Amino acid sequence: MKNLKKLTVLFAAALALYLFASCSNSAGGGGSNPAPSAPTPPAQYIVTFNANNGTSATETQTFTAGTAQALTSISDLGFSKSGFYFAGWGTSADATESAYADGAEYTASADITFYALWSAMPVYSVNISSEHGTVTPSPATGIAGTEITLSNTPATGWQFDSYTVTAGSTNIAVVNNKFTMPGQDVTVTANFTAIDYDVEISSITNGSVVAKIGTSTVNTANYGQTITLTATAESDNYRLNTLSVTANDGTSVTLSGTDNARTFVMPAQSVTVNATFDSKHTITLPTSIEGGTIIVDKTAAFAGETVLLTISPVFAYKLETLTVTNSDGASEVLNENDNGRIFTMPAKNVTVTATFAEIPAASGEYTRIGTKTINGVEYDIVTFGLWPQTKKVDSVSIDTTQQKPGKGNYYYKGSDGQWYYKAWNEYYKVEPIKWRVLTTDYNGTGKKLLLSESILYGVSYCAAKKNELQRMVNSISSIKDYVSVNSYEFSQVRAFLNGLTWLDGSGQKYTYSNDSFLQAAFTDSERNKIVRTSVDNSRRSANPDDGTELYDTSSNDDWIITRQTNDKIFLLSVQEVTKTEYGFAAYNDDDPARGQDYTDYAKNCVDYPEFPKSYLLRSPFYTRQAGITLNRSMTIYLNAVAPHGSIMVNKVSEKTGVVPALCVE
Repeated sequence: MKNLKKLTVLFAAALALYLFASCSNSAGGGGSNPAPSAPTPPAQYIVTFNANNGTSATETQTFTAGTAQALTSISDLGFSKSGFYFAGWGTSADATESAYADGAEYTASADITFYALWSAMPVYSVNISSEHGTVTPSPATGIAGTEITLSNTPATGWQFDSYTVTAGSTNIAVVNNKFTMPGQDVTVTANFTAIDYDVEISSITNGSVVAKIGTSTVNTANYGQTITLTATAESDNYRLNTLSVTANDGTSVTLSGTDNARTFVMPAQSVTVNATFDSKHTITLPTSIEGGTIIVDKTAAFAGETVLLTISPVFAYKLETLTVTNSDGASEVLNENDNGRIFTMPAKNVTVTATFAEIPAASGEYTRIGTKTINGVEYDIVTFGLWPQTKKVDSVSIDTTQQKPGKGNYYYKGSDGQWYYKAWNEYYKVEPIKWRVLTTDYNGTGKKLLLSESILYGVSYCAAKKNELQRMVNSISSIKDYVSVNSYEFSQVRAFLNGLTWLDGSGQKYTYSNDSFLQAAFTDSERNKIVRTSVDNSRRSANPDDGTELYDTSSNDDWIITRQTNDKIFLLSVQEVTKTEYGFAAYNDDDPARGQDYTDYAKNCVDYPEFPKSYLLRSPFYTRQAGITLNRSMTIYLNAVAPHGSIMVNKVSEKTGVVPALCVE
């Protein structure tokens, strides 16, 4: 185009010279007439094209005046501007509207400069959709025709598969991770697939392990999935010992859970599951031991299990030695337990050996130690029998290897030379029981009536339910509901005092033997001195001794409080604790002669140790007025001695203090 413009200028100059020469020749050869004038050529104008900050600077085009010519096209001029497109020609550099379009016709009338006008090209975005990894476009935006390069980073446990690029509903081709930007926004979707890692179960003996996801057994898994391992021993003689999961790089995978079910989260690499099962080891006991027996709670055990040896010396014997030796000849450590001794089973077979030694009989013979005056009445005070009472002081240490038969099992020797009983992880000194001689002619029998000077224990009254009583007492044709809950004959406290079988409300039987008061507090010779006594449980015994009727005897003749019982140990009745001949005050009065104190041991046996002088009587509670209709709600109550020595009402279900009474010749 530039050459065309130069040729146009040269042609015009040659034409002018030719015309000038022709005129000159005519004048010189033709006489006197002047040569005619040459025609005036049309005016020429220059149009200057300014790139206006585009590529190149300026270009020109010559126009003949009055002649319409096409403006040189922007492509022929070679003008461009990065990121912009040509929007027409303006007459000034800052024109906002186009005066002429590209290649438009223009008629020149003067020299002029046209300025290229540029408009920014639209920039389109690359939107990313990716669930299991990241995608990075380069560049992230561009005009139509821009080449976009894609790169990706898969999330842990995932691998890249392919790209999907869409512009609206049109798919854009991706070649070598590159695509060309169309004239609109695009969405790039990165497609990732989860990597399957191996879950290998190693060779296992004496058991097996299964890997599951949910309920499906698997041998591969994806990163982050929860795997449940279930270990199963070959038989009851084996158990899971170790269970581990190791990743391919050698690191240990954390297991959660206990016993034979464990879980772990799959790492981003294959794993190997390992397990070991160990076997039980035998416990051999001696075939016979003089003076007692040793019972083991299991004949075989796994390493680390606790084994209990129950020690049962016969009367007047104590455990002298007890050893547990493993198959290597080493002795296992024995620790004290409420029921005997315990040890931790080693990974070896063990043998138990024991010896018992004879011990002297307990010392608690009947002995008068003095007198005591209450309410002006002087009583003989005697000691008879032994019972845990005072809590051990810190300065006394206990030698558990020195034992003798005692309450429930045996007593231990203290550093002060006294015997101690262990309960609630505390030790209580076994001391002579002090008794008050209330009378030397109990009910005209010539027997001494002894009442404990302390509250020695705590237990609930709790008789059996009606239907259980009917099975036990077939001779009674009609048993009312209220008989079933406050009948002394079938009460728990009577069973505890005398070593009887007690039937609870659900029909379960419990037999008091070595842990009963009669068996634990007295030796054989002492028990022989206690006289079996006919205990009055009639309605009269439930009334105060002054004759005031608390029960309606006129309308409830068929009501049986309980039958007479024949006991060695018993509780006092309402009538007996209101007898003035025993030194007691009237029914409604406070009375220091009736009041008692808990021993340290008894405080731990009752529901309300804050009431230091409350203890049970054997008499049920009914009504304080003759002629009143039976109040069934009162059938769960009985009489008891209040903290200040008055008579109060007590629930049969509450563990309340026990003050035993007995008769001796």
